[in-house]
Amino acid sequence: MNFIFFSLGVMFLQLVHILMNYVLFKKKEFFYFFLAFVALTIFFIIRIYLFLNDDIDLGVKEKYVSAFSLVFLSFAMYYKFIRNYLDLAIFYPRFNKAISIAESILILVAFLILVVGLSSFHHFSLLIFKYVYFLTIPFKLTFIFYLGTRGKKLNSIIMFGTLSAMLIIRVSLINNIDIYGNHQPLEMWNFQVIMGSILLLFLFMNFALIYKSRLYQQENIKLEIQKHLELSQQRTAISADLHDDLGASLSSIHLNAILAQKILQEKSPEINVSLSKMVNDLKLVMENMGDIVWAINTSGYEQKSLSSQLKDFYFELMESQNLQCHYHIDEVLEGQITDINARKNLLLIAKEAINNILKHARSSAIDISLSKKNDYLLFEIQDNGIGMNNIEAMKSGNGLRNMRFRAEKLNGTCTFSSVLGAGTTISCLVPLTNISYNNPIGI
Repeated sequence: MNFIFFSLGVMFLQLVHILMNYVLFKKKEFFYFFLAFVALTIFFIIRIYLFLNDDIDLGVKEKYVSAFSLVFLSFAMYYKFIRNYLDLAIFYPRFNKAISIAESILILVAFLILVVGLSSFHHFSLLIFKYVYFLTIPFKLTFIFYLGTRGKKLNSIIMFGTLSAMLIIRVSLINNIDIYGNHQPLEMWNFQVIMGSILLLFLFMNFALIYKSRLYQQENIKLEIQKHLELSQQRTAISADLHDDLGASLSSIHLNAILAQKILQEKSPEINVSLSKMVNDLKLVMENMGDIVWAINTSGYEQKSLSSQLKDFYFELMESQNLQCHYHIDEVLEGQITDINARKNLLLIAKEAINNILKHARSSAIDISLSKKNDYLLFEIQDNGIGMNNIEAMKSGNGLRNMRFRAEKLNGTCTFSSVLGAGTTISCLVPLTNISYNNPIGI
């Protein structure tokens, strides 16, 4: 008897679990499963109550015959659960239609047993239940074997659990073929075996829930990878178009402007000034476009690192000023910088800092370091120049303000320190979670 009460407690907890799944995910199959086992649980509670109370008046007991309608209602809801949970309408539409018809018949029979059982024709109510129950056995076996042999692991888990519970129940009732008559009532061990078989079915149901959750997770991962690949292809195509088409056009205009400047610089000083401005503007546009192309293009054989991009931009300038640049780069960490915004903003912070050094610092060396500090990327640019004695005035400048703004766009910080006669250090801290690509982010 203790096992029966234990089983009822486990069934109650399982029903709460299924109901919570329905509330959280709004999947109607969970609601059908909940209804199926609520009906079955109520039926067993009624049967156990009658078993434990032999002194109940026979007329009252006969009224409880209508409770057998709950069995067929439970079957109908279980079929609804299976149809939705295994997506039968998508994978097996004809079989899904047959199951749907069977559900309607079971609900109709359940209603008939309820009506007849509440009337004075209790014996007919039991006969209807008994014969329809045995008639459904071939259908159940066909249902189980058809779905269980479709080559789908989820189907196999559910169907194996259903078949196991069904066979255990039938074996436990082998000596009670006419268990629904007054002369062959269920024994306590019958109840215990039946309850145990239902717990076994719940166990397989939980396995199925875990397995389907993993399928959803794997599918989501595949979709996310596909999105990443598609975005990478789009980014590569955009960067190629910018580089090949727009870049070529700008280079051609830039060369023609330089040629025109050389021809006209002595004949027309006014035109020479305009052309000089045009040349400088075109050079700036080409550099900015190069930054965008580099930030977009994070894949492919020709992908360049942050440090390589900086070396390409400032090699000639640093060489002309006899300025040495030392790179202290964590290459593994540098390879993780794949987010467009992170690539672009870190590059522009570095360019702004180097421009300031070239213009004002009077330094002979620059140290650029990229390292990991706890859960942050630490990006530092340090020079050995003249430094500044008014750090607050330094912070108010447009260039440094822009650097702080770009760091904040990455949820990071940018700090400045300077010692007069010993140089200046710019330090940027950016969360590691913000340097790798997660979602499509515009420039």
